[in-house]
Order: sequence, then C-alpha cells, then structure tokens
Amino acid sequence: QIQNYKNSLETIALLKSDLNHVRAELSALSVETDKDKISNIKSDISELKTEIDMRFTETLALLDEEKRLPIEDAKATWEEFILTAENEVIPAVERGENSLARSLTTGMQAQRTSRFIDQVGGAVDTLKLEIDAIETKTDKDIKKRIAYIAAISGALFLSVLFFALIIALSISRRVNNLKEIANKVSSGDLSIAGLNIDEKESGDELVELDRSMKKMALNLKNIITDVVKSSSHVSMSADSAAKDAGKIAGSAEEEASAIDETTS
Repeated sequence: QIQNYKNSLETIALLKSDLNHVRAELSALSVETDKDKISNIKSDISELKTEIDMRFTETLALLDEEKRLPIEDAKATWEEFILTAENEVIPAVERGENSLARSLTTGMQAQRTSRFIDQVGGAVDTLKLEIDAIETKTDKDIKKRIAYIAAISGALFLSVLFFALIIALSISRRVNNLKEIANKVSSGDLSIAGLNIDEKESGDELVELDRSMKKMALNLKNIITDVVKSSSHVSMSADSAAKDAGKIAGSAEEEASAIDETTS
C-alpha cells in the first residue's frame, strides 16, 4: 500500500509538470503567427494530452476509492482545460485572433491551472499523511514484534538455563552418592553391598558405575565371609587336633607308667 501511494505521488508530480508544459505551449501558441510553428505546437500539445491522460489512468489505478476523489476532480479540471484549448484557443490562433487566444490563456486557462495545482496539491498532502500514518503503525508493529520475539527468546533461555541447572544438580547428587559409596567401601563398611542392584535397569554411565560399585562391595563381602568361614573351620580343626594330641600324650604316659611298674 505504501509503495502504491509513493508511486502515486510520483505520477502526480509528473502531471503537474506536464500541465505546466501544456500551458507554456499554449502561451507560445497564442502569440505565434507562423503556420508551421503553429502546427508543431499543436502536435506537441496533442502528445502531452495523450501522456497526461495516461498518467491519470495510472494514478487512479493505484489509489483506493476514498483517495481517488481529489485526483478525479483534478482530472475534470484538466478535461475542461484541454477542451478549451482545442475548441477555443487553437482555433482562435488559426483564425489569426491572437489577442483572443492570449485572453483565454491568461484568464480562464490560468484559473484552471491554479485550480488543478490546488487539487493535486490536496491529493499529495492526503497521500503524505496516509504514508506517515502507515509507516508509524508499521514501525509500532515491528517494535511490538521485536519485543515479543525478545520475550519468547528470554523465556526460552531461562527455560534452558533452568533445565541445565536441574541436570547439573542431578549429576552432582549422583556423583556425591557414588563418592559416599566409595568412602564406605574404603573404610570397610560393606552395608551397601547388593543394595538396589537391578541388572535389567538401563541407564547412563553413572548408573552403570553405581551398579558396579555395589557389585564390588557384594563380592568383597562374599570373599570376607568365605575367609571368615574358612578361618573358623581351620580353628576348629586345630582345636580337634590339639585334643587328639593331648589324648595321645596321655595314653603314652599311662603306657610308660605301666611299663615302669612291670619292670620293677
């Protein structure tokens, strides 16, 4: 829409220029007496008329119905202007009535030119105000969108930061748990052996490490249990052997005593 209005301003400026050109040609024509020059000026005016009619068509096509009114008024003024030129000014010059042609050019035609300029000037002012309003609204909309995007981006950043913090705290807690398990094992506390070991559970490296450390503690506990049991069996065997040795020694002493009594 803005581009259409700007294009309209350009064609309106050209319309003003073309009309002034036609008026200048009519002024020159009103004092001309040479037929060849009169013919040339008539040809120039005809070309300008075609060009101006085309510019009016282009301008009206670019505008909506509300903005067309001042341009349509200017077009009506132009049609009056060119009709008088073709039907009164040029014929007066061709008849040699240059004074009448000058009177029409500096009188009625000058008034129409002034009115035309006022009409297109009003259209220009209206279009400029409309362009300013649209640009202001567009600027506000852009600022709102930027603010909205900034708010969304800020919210996303805070969300990412929040979840990153939660993940970091979770990892830190799990690492601290593993550290506690290692400290217990190193101090001889095997109470965590076999706790919550689920071979089917899937997880990350920290889960695998937790499972491995609990398995290690369980294996150590089993080894220690086996060693204690073995030590107990050895101790019982030693006690039994000592008792048997005592019995054997007692029997030997009794046999020795018996032998001594027999001999004596």
